[in-house]
Amino acid sequence: MLPVILTFGNNNFSVIANNVSSPLCNALIECGFVRKDEERWQSGLDLREYAKTKTIWQDEVIKILSEDDIDDRVKYAEIPTGKSISSSMYKSLIESDYYEYALDYVIRDVKTGDFTGFITWWIDENSKTVVLEPVACLPEFRRRGIMKRALFYGLNELKKRGLQYAYVSTSILNEKSQPLYRSAGFKKIGTACRYVKEVKRY
Repeated sequence: MLPVILTFGNNNFSVIANNVSSPLCNALIECGFVRKDEERWQSGLDLREYAKTKTIWQDEVIKILSEDDIDDRVKYAEIPTGKSISSSMYKSLIESDYYEYALDYVIRDVKTGDFTGFITWWIDENSKTVVLEPVACLPEFRRRGIMKRALFYGLNELKKRGLQYAYVSTSILNEKSQPLYRSAGFKKIGTACRYVKEVKRY
């Protein structure tokens, strides 16, 4: 089963659909959606076959996001997406019913408390699947294996919860992150594109 990622913006409704699902892609176009140029690299991991990987944290600590982390989380939100958000936007997300399905982790330096990165998983209990998005590490903390440890930490937790499949989608041009996902056992499913439909407001 391939995940379909839905988002709703101020003036449009968008769907990220895998190109393997040609009937879905064709149906979206028939319904007035327009295919955009953004192409995504999608991969999946069968958690039933995933062997828990021990993670050792020495210089950093990973934890569930708390209210004290929000300002930093908002400040660096644009690293993976290129889009900034406000504190009020993020607080609205946290207060929404949708957020109860999130495992929202932040990573900090043990000695200084400096914010080093974040990783968020979105869980669908009905299908026992989870989608990873977004993931980010501040430039000055890269190449230390931080995000690899964060990825394994999250996968271990998901396995413990009985989830069965994990998916990740990133830009086809983001070649730096793809080896990270592969190293954890993710396998390429295919590529996907964003389909957008303008929303009429009355």
